[in-house]
Amino acid sequence: MGSEMCIRDSNYAKTLKTVLKEVEDSLIYLDKAEKISGSIKAQVDALKEAEKLVEAKYDNGLVGYLEFLTTKRNLFDARINSLEAQRAEIYSYVNFIKALGGGWEDEYSKQ
Repeated sequence: MGSEMCIRDSNYAKTLKTVLKEVEDSLIYLDKAEKISGSIKAQVDALKEAEKLVEAKYDNGLVGYLEFLTTKRNLFDARINSLEAQRAEIYSYVNFIKALGGGWEDEYSKQ
């Protein structure tokens, strides 16, 4: 009976360590995702201002159409990156909730 108790305690300790490691890892990934998302958002905001300036310059004939389009493309690319970063942040939240023991069902797992 004593050895069974030791085995159960050992298994419990291993499970607890695994769970704590998963929670810690998910917090680290969540923190990184939030920082990346914030950084990219700042980039988008800066590119929005640049777009306004280039558009005004273009309207006044101070820059060419290529520079105008390049600025718009850069903003578009940054917005795509921002959406991808937001998606990664949301997945990090979901993984954190899962690590805490929360369930997660999506519409695909029901099929």
